[in-house]
Amino acid sequence: MTSRTRFRAVVVLLIAAGAICAAAGVARAEKVSLRLKLAEGKTYNLKMTAQQKISQTIGGRKVDMDQTLGMGYSFAVTDVDAEGTISAKVTYDSVLFRQKGPTGTVEYDSAHPTETVNPMAKAFAAQLGQSFTLALTPEGRITKVEGVDKLFAHVLRSMDIPAGPQRDALEKSLKQQFGDQAMQDSMEQLTAIYPDGPVDVGDSWERKVTMAKGFPMQLENTWQLKSRKDGRATIDVKSKISSNANADPISMGPVSLKYDFNGEQEGEIVLDEATGWTVSAKTTQKLTGKVNVKGAPGMPAGMSWPITIESTITLESSGK
Repeated sequence: MTSRTRFRAVVVLLIAAGAICAAAGVARAEKVSLRLKLAEGKTYNLKMTAQQKISQTIGGRKVDMDQTLGMGYSFAVTDVDAEGTISAKVTYDSVLFRQKGPTGTVEYDSAHPTETVNPMAKAFAAQLGQSFTLALTPEGRITKVEGVDKLFAHVLRSMDIPAGPQRDALEKSLKQQFGDQAMQDSMEQLTAIYPDGPVDVGDSWERKVTMAKGFPMQLENTWQLKSRKDGRATIDVKSKISSNANADPISMGPVSLKYDFNGEQEGEIVLDEATGWTVSAKTTQKLTGKVNVKGAPGMPAGMSWPITIESTITLESSGK
């Protein structure tokens, strides 16, 4: 082979290598559109478990409590409109409540039910098999929730509290903490995670979720697409959390309660790219602040005490 021929061969190889690298670059730059794309007539399942360590110092006395709350949901898709908005019936398939503190241990597990239910766990046990409906956009925003008032009317009846001021106060508190708006805020924590447009590995986006009811708080979430493999997208999340200063206090009869706290959250979520549905997720969360109480008997001026909450929250899909 002459020197000129060798030179031409090298040039051809360099051009070919450049073309291969360019093609690889194009493949690496391919973006994915992460959206909820659920199918009408199908049911999607999700189990949420929150394990919490709660530490408070009340009147100089340290009070520690371990608490676990687990909820299994089935989302039966009843309609998907032309814009992709999903209507679904959400049913509680499983319920777990476990609390260990100074007064002892309370536990209810729908997978292993007992003949009698501790009065402190009745409100959780009564949710098993109950349903409500919601509508959510492909971006994970919940636009409507209906049927929660009926659900918690059933919960209230299960608690066997006779008619009177105590029952009226509890009913008002349940509606405030767990009504349609509270449920919308709570569920949107699980669903409002999708970017505005297609993203590539390394891209990040932000979402702010504000909860006005239940446990009022604001989450400023930053999501980043970490990797893609076998039709699944792995996303990292970091969040700044603060109490919602504009939310009304939680009313419990004459007593009102308000939280003032700040904290952080971080974790990872795995999505199925075809449907946008959560395959699994795990986040850790730490909140520190204080509890402010007014209206309690014998404390006309009110009181406050410090609180720390450390949580590990997991999500797991059990398939379609």
